[in-house]
Amino acid sequence: MAEKTILICDRCGADGAQRIQVVVGSHRLITDLCPTDLAELTSVARPLRRARRAASVARTTSARRPPAKAATRKAATSKRGSTRARKNRAIGAHPAAGRSDQKPDVADEVNRLRSQGLSYRQVGDALLKRGIKPKRSARWNPIVLSRMVTRPAA
Repeated sequence: MAEKTILICDRCGADGAQRIQVVVGSHRLITDLCPTDLAELTSVARPLRRARRAASVARTTSARRPPAKAATRKAATSKRGSTRARKNRAIGAHPAAGRSDQKPDVADEVNRLRSQGLSYRQVGDALLKRGIKPKRSARWNPIVLSRMVTRPAA
């Protein structure tokens, strides 16, 4: 003998209800709602946003530690600086190492090399060979070089 369970709406008694779970604080509540009542309930609801991981980790770690240690640890991590700066200190490099103190007019140099028929990638390599390095990168980006030529200097 086969049995079939039919859910009935807890609000209006209509057939074809769907079981939903509602969380209020620490309470989990279950109810059966028909499509009409479910649409009414969800029309004013919004999707749950995921919590930022860093914020949730900071909350849980500060709750476990005494305040004095948490403050000391926070001060110690803020002194270290960015990851890039730490890596540069570890290998003995300075962020501006190899960069020229003089600021040659790179746009004029790029125009001159482009007039010789070089691509922007070849222009970037030629600039590096001459010791003209970008401010924050190891290599010249061809797109940056093209924008440098097309846009007037600020």
